[in-house]
Amino acid sequence: SENYLGVGGPRRAQLEKLRADHVVALHGVSLGIANDLPPREDYLAALRELADFVAPAFVSDHLCWTGFAGRNSHDLLPIAYSGEVLAFVCERVERVQEALGRRLLLENATAYVAFRTDEMSEAEFFDALCQRTGCGMLLDVNNLYVNAKNLGIDPTRALSALRPEHVAYLHIAGHAVLPDVRIDTHGADVPSEVWSLYADVVRRFPEAHVMLERDDAIPPLAGLVRELEQARAIWHATNAGTQRAQAAARPDSARPEAARAVTASVGEAPGAAISAPSLWARQQRDFWQRCVDRPLRFDHATKPGLGALLDSARPVTAARGLRVYSDAYTANLRSALAANFPALARVLDPRDFSALAASYAASFPPMSHDYASFGARLADFVRDFAFANDYGVENQALADLARLEQAQLEVQEAPDDALGVAPEALAAIPPDAWEHAQFRFARAQRVVFAAHDVLPTVHAAARGEAPGRPQQSRLAYLITRRAGALSSDPIATNAACALAALADGASFAEACAKAGGEDAVEPAIAALGLACARGAVLEITSAPQRGR
Repeated sequence: SENYLGVGGPRRAQLEKLRADHVVALHGVSLGIANDLPPREDYLAALRELADFVAPAFVSDHLCWTGFAGRNSHDLLPIAYSGEVLAFVCERVERVQEALGRRLLLENATAYVAFRTDEMSEAEFFDALCQRTGCGMLLDVNNLYVNAKNLGIDPTRALSALRPEHVAYLHIAGHAVLPDVRIDTHGADVPSEVWSLYADVVRRFPEAHVMLERDDAIPPLAGLVRELEQARAIWHATNAGTQRAQAAARPDSARPEAARAVTASVGEAPGAAISAPSLWARQQRDFWQRCVDRPLRFDHATKPGLGALLDSARPVTAARGLRVYSDAYTANLRSALAANFPALARVLDPRDFSALAASYAASFPPMSHDYASFGARLADFVRDFAFANDYGVENQALADLARLEQAQLEVQEAPDDALGVAPEALAAIPPDAWEHAQFRFARAQRVVFAAHDVLPTVHAAARGEAPGRPQQSRLAYLITRRAGALSSDPIATNAACALAALADGASFAEACAKAGGEDAVEPAIAALGLACARGAVLEITSAPQRGR
């Protein structure tokens, strides 16, 4: 879901096209139903808007927590299966379902550790949660198998604790097998052991349809089709050829009365927000401090107190399991920065880029689900960073490169606006009205100032070529998006100053005064013509403003 929240341009257009021809399920990774802080209102509002737009078969996320004290891990962190956490999560689920106006499904996430305070199994927790709130379960068969191997869980016993009416649909996938742990990667074919467990699952939950997940090392389409055909064959054979037309999803309006008893059981008045239980909050804080800002392959066994937090009597040791999470935190943020700043990542030595990413994440940790905003301060950070290697240019050139790439990312993902005005609209402004003219710009528009011409570096990196050294040159770029196509046009710095002032609400005369006076008039008009041609000007108001 997060890939489409508040996003316009090609990605939104593609989704609109797909939803016209296919059934879509929204599956999120950032709800953080067990976080210490409740889901952000803007996140829920964006998810509600997306769901209303897509009309999905299901809206789902994971039974987990994803951050602490406002920070985001971009990972699915394990919960303690205790009575106090159950009551806490039930309250959260109720509020999320109310905000979305839909039934929520929660997936059983993979886990690499178990808390010592567990009072019930994961399956028993899910059964009670679904009973009390009316939510459903997205049963991931691969995750069930991975947890069985990592934590010593009996998958058959877990399945027997789940009720068919709660299991809405299924996931199958592959995983990575390491000598000391199995990691859910969605980057391999479904293994035979998961296929065997899947046969047992579909026998117990015959109305739950299945989805194949593959997020990495994606094979040719024919390989995926073969796995889907195998999933169908097992389903039909297990159910003696019985076909079901619809998944067993309870209507959104079917909200059992048991859900309304949850708030009373924890001593809160209806409508009051329940904060994280004190024990659970302490466990989260301890877990979080052990995981974030750690170097790769950190040995958690060297830190005292681990045995008091996590169960050490599991097939995967607590220290090794915790390392999966700490490595993921560091690696995920590095990968996000490399994806968002591909030219910078290509220019820098991998070790320098890794050091930069780790230091930046420690100084400016992600505070939301939005990866696009994570690197908003990277350009300023690069300017003062001590790199191990000499790249033949001053850090300011690398900072200019990062600033341009961040602006391009923001413009590419900005929400869509109405069609802009044509350049001819500028000619229609009466000469005596230019002084007071004001302009409203599209959200898919940015102005970037630079001390080096780094655009050729971005283009070379996009072609997979070794970029040349950027030339020192004081200039600016107008970044726009029209019909899904991104444009990055060099413009004069005084024109860029004028555009920036106009975007802040200044009149044309005020904008030119800020940009240098009479010398800025013609460059500003030329830049406005370019902005109109790129669809970045939505409205022109040329009448004098009262009081000016």
